[in-house]
Amino acid sequence: MSNRFAILRVQKLKAAVAVHRSAKHTYREQDTPNADPARTPANEHFGPQGVDGLMQAFNDRKPAKHRKDAVQCIEVFVGASPEAMDAKNEAEQRAYLVDSLDWIKGKFGAENVIGASIHRDETTPHLVAYVVPVDPASGRLNARKWLGGQRALSEMQTDFAVNVGLKHDLRRGMEGSKATHKAVRQWYAELGQVAEQAQQSAVPPITPGELEAQKVKGEGLRAKLLGVKETPEDIAKRLTERVTVANAAAAKAKAENAHLKAENADLRHQLGKMAPQRERWVIHAKRWAELTLNLGLLQMMKLHDYAAKLRKEAEQEQEQKRQQEEARKAAERAAREQAKAEQAAAAAKELQERKRQAQEQDREQEQKRQQEKPAPQPRPRRGRGR
Repeated sequence: MSNRFAILRVQKLKAAVAVHRSAKHTYREQDTPNADPARTPANEHFGPQGVDGLMQAFNDRKPAKHRKDAVQCIEVFVGASPEAMDAKNEAEQRAYLVDSLDWIKGKFGAENVIGASIHRDETTPHLVAYVVPVDPASGRLNARKWLGGQRALSEMQTDFAVNVGLKHDLRRGMEGSKATHKAVRQWYAELGQVAEQAQQSAVPPITPGELEAQKVKGEGLRAKLLGVKETPEDIAKRLTERVTVANAAAAKAKAENAHLKAENADLRHQLGKMAPQRERWVIHAKRWAELTLNLGLLQMMKLHDYAAKLRKEAEQEQEQKRQQEEARKAAERAAREQAKAEQAAAAAKELQERKRQAQEQDREQEQKRQQEKPAPQPRPRRGRGR
């Protein structure tokens, strides 16, 4: 049972073009190299049966107004370890994936799940579902409600493993794991393939026969029918083209080899960082085994439900505190804006008062100047001459 893991992954899609690109792969309306065309008819679709139908459902469910950076759709992937899926027959595989779809509907809301597909034409059967994250409380896009941070994602994977995985003899993967989708052995296989291609692309030694002039088609009817011997320039050109093509293929294989080696180094680094997490998971697993040693499956499910209830209450309390904090900050912003408005009104009033006082002073000074101005002396009358 060491490799019987339930796998749940989510991917945020922030634009309609990203949803359309994903849907083309899901509904096989584009070239899919990792899928077997002979088995594609065995794929099963729930809801829309093609890209156009899914995009119509997406546009119908998505709110008309939303933030530019909002997550418009969540792609949910559900699978299991290849060993676990290979051990199940087709009916058992479908039962696991259908139960997974029911869990997704219960988690995100059935009205938000716009479509889903079971792929049986790839190496391991799996489910892909599309969710438009509309918050029923606000009617807006709110992916944070379900995917709000690493802790929420981890708890969601645990909830999925307990409520769906255990039912189908699958368990949760390592908590906090950052391993990529490709297995280490797959990377080494690719490295081997690239190395083999590079070796095959190496320029083979030139044989003496290739240095001799060969017959080629020339100009004119006779030359085309009987051919003409290559000139030394033609021989050099032929060999140069051969070496150039081989060198280009070798350079490409070398670049791919270097790229894969770099990715493998990064993967090894990630696996090294997982060691402390692995130890912590072992401690948790031992503690869980001690606590549930004498409990039956039904009791364990009740225990999980109670723990989920406590987590939900804690999340609600945290959400309430967050809303209260946002309300407090909004009230503080409103108070600051009101204080600024009052200050601006007081400054305008003070400016108006100063202007009135200045006008009053100007009038008083004008009156004072008028009062201090000497009165005009009467002009003497001139008498008439007798």
